[in-house]
Amino acid sequence: MRRTTIKDVAALAGVSPATVSRTLDDRPEISAETKERVRAACAQLGYVPNAAAKGLTGQATHTLGVVVPDVSNPYFTGIATAIEETAAENGYRVLLSNSLQEEGRELRAIENFLARQIDGVLISPLSRESQAKHADLLEGAPCVYLGVNHGEKCSYVMADNEAGAAIAVRYLLQLGHRDLVFLGGRADSLTRVQRVRGFRRALREHGLSGRVLPAPPDTILGAGQPMLMSRKSNWCCSMAAAASPMISGTSPKICTP
Repeated sequence: MRRTTIKDVAALAGVSPATVSRTLDDRPEISAETKERVRAACAQLGYVPNAAAKGLTGQATHTLGVVVPDVSNPYFTGIATAIEETAAENGYRVLLSNSLQEEGRELRAIENFLARQIDGVLISPLSRESQAKHADLLEGAPCVYLGVNHGEKCSYVMADNEAGAAIAVRYLLQLGHRDLVFLGGRADSLTRVQRVRGFRRALREHGLSGRVLPAPPDTILGAGQPMLMSRKSNWCCSMAAAASPMISGTSPKICTP
């Protein structure tokens, strides 16, 4: 069941979310009639203000929360380290949570951070669906998304995946390679979609097409992770053979589980 938000209260009361917030803070500039209407809407919808998020507007704790999918992945290790170093330089400490690629753990981490009344949250979201669920939790709380943003209206910092893939393709072409294959990433991954777009664009510039192969089933390929994993080695070898007969013949030991 979806949690009632301040926007729901505002819509029912016929006011703006800002007016609802001011009413709940009992601000004097809000008329008694408006306050009564907003409180009635809260009662009707069963809305309970997020005390943790409201606490973020009070005394600073000089603490930031960071949620990443896999801290063992060098990509996220680097991000967490940079955040911690920058935070320390500005008098802040960092609490790090590893969601382990689980949506439930990701949401609980955010809830725990807010309960501590931290000053802000930085999140690398697992998916479009999980990010959508953050909206209610983070209502009123400072938040920045890392690496990807699934179209939500929020602050975010991300790499230009399309441009990066195009640069990689041009580099390989400069070395004389012409038969290029893109391998990796879940089909529903926004990052993969952007990188494939850059891959194909750079190849079209040189009159080439290249090939795009799917990632192994149930495999998460992140930055810094080996592409050929032992438990998926048969799959990888079959894909490699499909891409180029030369590959399977040069390193047959890779294909042994």
